[in-house]
Amino acid sequence: MLIDENTTLEAILENVPGAITVLAKHGLHSLSCPSEIYMPIQMVAQSRGIPIEHLIDDLRLACNADSL
Repeated sequence: MLIDENTTLEAILENVPGAITVLAKHGLHSLSCPSEIYMPIQMVAQSRGIPIEHLIDDLRLACNADSL
């Protein structure tokens, strides 16, 4: 799966093994609004002050680790 700033949180949760762990590590422990699941990860991260670059890198690593 290709993950970038525009990938929705829903797609990440459905397709990236360990996504919940990675998101929690970066400070995204819960959703403040249920509609956030349909938003791009960049918007969700930005609303919490989470640096998107490291978050995306870790999500890509988790995704790639599953395909090895």
